[in-house]
Amino acid sequence: MISAIIDCDEVRGCISAGPGIDYDPATGVIGAGISPAPDNTVEVAPDGGLFVPPTPVDCAEVRGCISAGPGVDFDPATGVIGANISSQAGNNVAVGPDGGLYVPTGAATVETGCGITGDGSGSAPLELATGEWPFDCPVDDAGAGVYCGTDGTLRSEPLPKAGFYASDLALSHPERPLIPEELTQVASLDIELTNPDPCREALVILFQEADVDMNFPINGEGGVAIDTDSMLHIGNRGNGGMVRQHVQVSKLINVVLAPGETRTQTMTIEMARGSNGASYSRIQGTLRAWVISNPTA
Repeated sequence: MISAIIDCDEVRGCISAGPGIDYDPATGVIGAGISPAPDNTVEVAPDGGLFVPPTPVDCAEVRGCISAGPGVDFDPATGVIGANISSQAGNNVAVGPDGGLYVPTGAATVETGCGITGDGSGSAPLELATGEWPFDCPVDDAGAGVYCGTDGTLRSEPLPKAGFYASDLALSHPERPLIPEELTQVASLDIELTNPDPCREALVILFQEADVDMNFPINGEGGVAIDTDSMLHIGNRGNGGMVRQHVQVSKLINVVLAPGETRTQTMTIEMARGSNGASYSRIQGTLRAWVISNPTA
């Protein structure tokens, strides 16, 4: 094997330095050409590589480029950026121990108005501003309900409603018909009743009255009934006739109407047990109705 020996001095003459490169033909060392300009910051690092040290930042100049916006605090003197916590009354936003924003449990910000107390916090929960129960009966047994309307407003139970109705009847019989022996209807009177409450049943207190003029010869008898309920019986046991004997009988009944119901209620007047020519000459009838919506029905 034949090996050639290279003459370094002859080889080095074949190499020259270019831009950014230093070359020493005497030693053959090639290196970076570091400019001597005063503003040059390029250096050779300990590991032999080129190195440009970080340019120092002027904080005062940088901070002037930043400003605070909604919900943010910024201090240009220190450069500290933080959350802007409102001092408005009722604000419950806080900075937690970990530096984050949070709203404590049960402390949501609320707007209270008439009938509501508290701020929603654990120490002051929202409550209805109720009054003291002034009655002897237990509130749990007798208290009415409170409900939420479709508009979000609290509503109480429907107010009770009432109505009054009346109907009258007047019949005259100049021919004086005889009082029948068997129980027989001689007149009737209608009244139309309406429950004004669309929510609850109504209790109707119905007053019924029959007013009759009767004639009784000696030993004559006769009686009056309302709705087949015998109310009065008269017999003449004297030695003279009894003419135009005026009798007035009445009774009270109750009727229940469904919510909003309209119903025609009828009263019948009957006569019976007529004997020995007893007769009647006039009949009057009266109906009076008080309709009251009944919360306990």
